[in-house]
This record gives sequence, structure tokens and C-alpha cells, in this order.
Amino acid sequence: MEIEGTGPSGGATKVPGAGYALERELGRGGMAVVYLAHDRKHDRRVAVKVLHAELAAVVGAERFLAEIRVTARLQHPHILGLIDSGVFGDEAGELRGRPFYVMPYVEGESLRGRLEREGQLPVPDALRIAREVASALDYAHRHGIVHRDVKPENVLLGDDGQALVADFGIALAVEQAGAGRLTQTGMSLGTPHYMSPEQAMGERQITARADVYALGAVTYEMLAGEPPFPGPSAQAVVARVLTEEPRSLTTQRRSVPPAVDAAVRRALEKLPADRFASAADFARALEAAPAPEGAPSTDARVGAHAPLRRDGRRARRAVTGLAALAAGAAALVAGVALGAWTGWLRSAPDAPSVPGVRSTLLPPPGELFAGGDGLALSADGTQLAFTLLRAAPRPRLFVRTLASGAVRELAGTADAQFPFWSPDGRTLGFFAGGELRTVPVAGGLVTVVATAPAPRGGTWAPDGTLLFAGDPDGVIYRVQSGGGKPVAVTRTGPEGQHRRPMFLPDGHRFLYSGGLRSGIFVGDLQTRARRRVRADGGEPVFAAPDRLLFAAAGTLAYGRVMGQHFDPSSGVADGEPTLVADSVFNPGGPVGFTVSGAGLLVYQERPDFPQRVWLDRRGTPLDSVPDDEAWTFRLSHDGTRVAQAGSGLWVRDLSRSVAMRVAVPDNPGQQVLTFPVWSPDDARLAFIAIGTELPVIFVARADGTGAQVRLPSPPSGGMPLDWSRDGGTLLLSGAASRASAHQSLWLLNLATKALTPWLAVAGSIRAARFSPDGRWVAYQSDETGAPVVYLRPFPGPGAPVRVSPAGGGQPTWRADGRELFYLTPAGDLMAATVSPSSLGGLPDLGTPSLLIRGVTHEPYSREVVPYDAAPDGQRFLLNAENRTAPPLTLLAPWWRALADSR
Repeated sequence: MEIEGTGPSGGATKVPGAGYALERELGRGGMAVVYLAHDRKHDRRVAVKVLHAELAAVVGAERFLAEIRVTARLQHPHILGLIDSGVFGDEAGELRGRPFYVMPYVEGESLRGRLEREGQLPVPDALRIAREVASALDYAHRHGIVHRDVKPENVLLGDDGQALVADFGIALAVEQAGAGRLTQTGMSLGTPHYMSPEQAMGERQITARADVYALGAVTYEMLAGEPPFPGPSAQAVVARVLTEEPRSLTTQRRSVPPAVDAAVRRALEKLPADRFASAADFARALEAAPAPEGAPSTDARVGAHAPLRRDGRRARRAVTGLAALAAGAAALVAGVALGAWTGWLRSAPDAPSVPGVRSTLLPPPGELFAGGDGLALSADGTQLAFTLLRAAPRPRLFVRTLASGAVRELAGTADAQFPFWSPDGRTLGFFAGGELRTVPVAGGLVTVVATAPAPRGGTWAPDGTLLFAGDPDGVIYRVQSGGGKPVAVTRTGPEGQHRRPMFLPDGHRFLYSGGLRSGIFVGDLQTRARRRVRADGGEPVFAAPDRLLFAAAGTLAYGRVMGQHFDPSSGVADGEPTLVADSVFNPGGPVGFTVSGAGLLVYQERPDFPQRVWLDRRGTPLDSVPDDEAWTFRLSHDGTRVAQAGSGLWVRDLSRSVAMRVAVPDNPGQQVLTFPVWSPDDARLAFIAIGTELPVIFVARADGTGAQVRLPSPPSGGMPLDWSRDGGTLLLSGAASRASAHQSLWLLNLATKALTPWLAVAGSIRAARFSPDGRWVAYQSDETGAPVVYLRPFPGPGAPVRVSPAGGGQPTWRADGRELFYLTPAGDLMAATVSPSSLGGLPDLGTPSLLIRGVTHEPYSREVVPYDAAPDGQRFLLNAENRTAPPLTLLAPWWRALADSR
């Protein structure tokens, strides 16, 4: 193929006679294809590099050629010069219009080729090559040109072994030519293994110290046999580049002098200011005589370059576990998001100015992560404990080693909640079966530590002391990890149940929450004193060295995680809170997030609102219903409308597919409306508002007219479950007191507003429905340890009748009362026939039969009812679940979010 070219000092105009004949392809890189070509004018072999078509389209040929002229002036013994550049003409066929540049063809091989042959280079050879490359870089830097893509592929070794740096300024020319458009396309420049942190984060102003970093990475690879941060994918590599400290060269290869190790590690510092000021300085450090035996470790030497904080103290370093999680997360997930590649972190006060990584952790196929009561990072950030909502079929505890991605289930952890780590990361505490238990992470027997019938979190001190909230009286207890009699360490007060204890660094003081309405406290095991840290917020977490993270009050549907400066020695929080994470998933429960001592934040994103679908009795999809931005729903008795509640209360006419908003939160953004219940004539709707107060019950007209009327609630707040057939009574669930963990059934007389308890059992009652004739109540109770569906006569008295033989919940009646539907623990939809007794006693129940398998992942793990039945029982409206959502979001380090929110 014949091509025309133009000299380096010319523009894009073709110069007749300056032709090159392409002979064969030599290789491909991230920006260009390399061809061996014959320079006809000078009768010599040259290398012609042709920009990739997509890159050429982005940067534009004219602009690229104008930028590359700057580099043509570089003349140095270790720089491979630029001979020519131009644009392919019409005769080039598919290469037409693509920019190219021409360099001398070097007999020999690239440094990459030698590394592939030898692995590790002899130390003298590696240092000589590094110094020669440093000399070339220093020359270019003094002429105002930064290479930006130093890597073994761009270091050519001639027949005499001398190093020649190729592609000088090409990356700069590409970026300058199409910087804005390049960003828009999502393309990035540089090679991840050798890319400085500032390049990885998309910083526009790249200095010579980025080349120093890249040369440090190349030197590291020549000595160690692999880059400082290897990984299975570009995302994994970048994650480690951003957060991990490189392993010592001396510990990997004893022949590497400590002084050389220290120099390379300084070149690889995260912050440009902490690296060598110039490539020449790096070269001089490599020439330094080896340190004698007994010299200070390279860690100590490199640590002397740690950046100063605003108060003059040395900023702390991210530990290896931080990168292990970031790299493991990135490597595990296809299509991982690395967050903002668009700029440097604007540091939080007193936080090191290091870049952050945002990744996504997906659950295994067919599984769902549990929310706020099922996440825990180990202190070193290398392991994540989590529960899956559907695991054969009860939730169980799993541990993911984030560096490798390995996931293992911990035996004996069915129904696990609130996992928490021992300080050494070898053992997990958790709650299940009304008990506080521990289990070795490596495998072993589960140990029962204490009775804990109402779990609300635990924490573990280095001396083996455990604190846990797990009793209906609402206080926090202390117990040794080996067992013993728990001792209360907090006292009940007006704030309600205490929850989420967390030890502070001194091992005797601890954070805990009094609830979103009462705020956050610090307790002291030695003095028994307590201090209120905040008057609002909950789920407190201490993030070293001086941050308090907590859930914002009034955001129970989509939680917000806030951060505030906190002094762990005094227990005082000051300054204004700053948003760390928004839209954290917590449908009526605890905000789901966890922080490690290594600076990692993992939380559960809010999923999209589930669209609702109609299924027939065989499970065949029939139609879909828009969600109206709502989590909970209930069909009207006549089946013509559906009430959907979330950001507001909507009534959708199913025949015309139109919706009308009939109620709005009193305080938008601080309240969520949920759990709608129709009156028997379908004229009114009862629902609750969840916000900064206890859940409040309201009634509104279904046509949108009139005002919302507030109704009395049980002491701990209540939830409407059903409306009596005569329209005079609401059936509610609620606890007898704020300290009680058990939900019971209450009756609210709508005429007198009198509220009376109706049914209490040893466990909790989570769902209930009146039979169509009003004589029975079907309800879900865990009084035997697992959810079961029962029938009781209404208004009573009478003994219960068990409906579900193998567990079940969320009962729903067919409109004629001849069939009762419910969900199994596995999420299957069952049906039991109901025949009236000829003697007027209990109805005759048929053996339940399977209707539809696997209609939901969350059969009754939360209050949300995931299905409802059409009046004739031939169709069912269900939440169309996304089987892999919501995922978990990893932020490394967490203070990155403080900058994102500004």
C-alpha cells in the first residue's frame, strides 16, 4: 500500500513523493496499529503508526497533526524521534482519512519482549534501563512535554541494549486534540498498570510527576517480574493503583538494595507532591549506593514522605485491605463502575487527599442481599459478611474475601441478622433464633453466647467483651465472647430502644443509637456515664480517625448516610454534617451500610421501583401495571383499582390505566406513605406515614377529596392490616410498648377512636386479613419459632387453627372466602380450600396446594406484602422483582463521597 506523508514541520497537506509502502503489521496498542513500512524516498525501513478509527474520529486529523508537531523537535540519544506525520488519502482504502506518524524502525526488541522472555531482569540491567529512560523523560520535561504513556511497550532496546523511548508526546497530542470529546465517549488514555492515580481519576492537568510514577512502575516490573499492582481486569488494576501500597521489592527479591526499593516506592507515591520532583532526581536515587545491613527499612524511609495534614501532623496511609476490597470488587463484577474518573478528590477536613473508587458488588445469580441488618466489613477491609434473603430458603450468612472474590457460606447461620466481626477478623458474631451466637470464619461450631430475642446489633472489643442490643427492654448488654450472664450497660429512657452499639478505639466507650427520633449517644463501660452526641439520626458508625457516620433522620424509605467530624476521646461531634451516600436502601428498616477501619464504605443502593405484573394461576404473565413510584400496594375489593403508596398515595384505575394522587406526605423528603388498606366499600384508604416520628396512621378518601385524617396508633406506632366488613373497625399491628419486640393485633373503633389490644402471642404477628364474612382472621405468627399461617375466630374467643403445615405467611382471601392464599418460606404461592362448617364451628381446610413457584424472593422477611389476589382468585398482582438487585455499592475510601457531595 502506497501512502503520502508530510514533514514534521508541515501541516496536514500531503507532500507528493514522500511515500511509504506498508509491508506488514507489527502490532496493536491502545491508540494505534503499527506497520513495518518502506520509506521509498530514503530507501529505509520505518515504523508507521496509524490511529485507531474510533480515536481518529474523536480527535480529528487536523488537530492531531497540529499537536504532534511539538514533539518533533525532541532530539535525545534515548528518544525515538518522529520522522513524519500525515493523513491517509483516498488511495488508502479503509485507512482513508486516518492520521499516521512515522518513526525509525529499531532492530531489536521492546522492553516488553525482554520481560516476557526473562521475567525479572538482572538488577544492574534494570537500573541502567531505568536511568536511560529517566534521562529521556527529564530532557522532554525540561522542554515542556510529558509522555503520559510510559510502559515497557514504549521502551525499545536496540542491538546494543540501549533504551529508546517511543511515542513521545503522542498521548498528549491525542488528549489535547480531542479532550472534551474524548471524555464524552468514555475513552481514556494511558495503560492501567503504569497509570498514575491522577491520570486514573481523569485529572486534566498532568505534570511530569505522572511520568515519574510510570517509570517507577516499569522499574518495579523489571525488578519484581510483575507490575506493582497486577489484576485480572483494567478496573481491578485501577482500583489498586488508586488505593494500595506496593509490596516491598526487597522482601520479594533480596538482591534489590533497600535504597533502590525506597526510591521506587517513592516514585509510586499516590500524591504527586510526594514523588521525586523530577525524573533526574529519581535517576540519582537509583544510583545511590546500596544501604548497609541494619539500615532502616524502606517502609520507614518512604513513610517520611507522607503528606502533611492541615494541622501539620502526618496524614495516615490507606492499608492494604482497602485496596484488596477495591480490587476484588472491581475484578468480580463485569461492567464495574469505578465512580468519577473526572477529577481529584477534594479532601474532607483532616482527611488525606487520595482518590476514590466506586464499585458494585452483585449477589450471586438468583439471590438478593439483605438490607441494613445484614452487612459487616472486617476492620481491615478484606472481608465482607452479608446475608442473602433467599438461601435454601432461609437467610444465611456468607463471607466474601474481597481480594480473590471467593464466597463461602457459614454453616449453622440460618436466619442470621446483624453480623459483626471480632477485631482479628477470625470470628463473626450474629443473632439468630433469639440468641447471640459466634462462628469461626474459617469453619467450626457455632457458639451460643447469650439470649437475645430482639436483636438490634452488636460489637466486639479486643479484650473479648461483647456489647449487644437484643432484649425487649431496649437496653444494651455486656457479655464475654465465651458466654456468661449478660449485664445491662445502658438504662431505658424516653428515647426508646437502644440499638447498634459500636466500640470506640479505647475499648471501653461505645456509640449507640436511641432511634432516629432520639439521636446518638456515647456510653462508657468504666464510668457508666453517657453523652448525647446528636439529637437526631441513627445507625452510628465510627470511621477512623475522626468521623461519625450515621443515618439521617426522616429518610426511612431511601436512607441518607451523613458524615460529621467527631472526637472519639471526648465524644463530641462538631461541624455541619455532610452527605456521604444518598438513596441507601432501607424499606422501613435500618439503613444498610457498613464501614471498615481501612476506609471502605459498603451500602445497598435503592433499587428501581418494581413494576407490577399480573400472573394467572399457572404463573403465566398476563399484563403489567405501572408502579407509580410506590413500594406497597393493595387491590380494591372489586378488583378495578389498585392503591399504591410510596412518595405519595396513588389510586390507579386498572381498566383505563390512569392514576390519581389522593394523598401526599406532610413533609416531602422526610416522610413516606405506605401500606394502604381499602375500606369495605372501596371509598376510603387507611395508610401510614413514616418519618421522623413513630409511624402515624391516616385515612383519606379514595377519590382524592377531603383532608387526611390522623388516627390513634398503638404505643410503638401501628400499621393498618385490614378493615372489618362492617366498616367500623381497623385491624392494626403494633407493639404494646416502645421496648417490646413483639407485634400484636389491635382493634381501632373508627367511631369512638378507642384502641384496644385483641391478640398477642409469644412471638410477633406480621400480617392479618379478615375473612370475607368477617368471622375469621387469618394471620402470620412466629410464635413457634418460624412464620406460620393460622386462623382464629373473630371477635373470639377461640383456639387457633394452623393453615400452613410447613411454614408460611402473608395470607390473603379469595373474595368469596372459599380459598386462602399464602406464601411459603421459599416464596412459593400456595392455596388452601376453605369450606364452611355445617355446625357453625371452625371451617374445614383442604390440604394446601402449590399454585406458582418462586413468585418472590422476600416472602415475609419484611412488612411489605409482595402480592394480592383478584376477587375471583384467578389472577395475582405481584411485584416484578429484579433477581440481582439491589446490589451493594463499594466506596473506597468513603471520604471520597464528601467531595462528591460538595
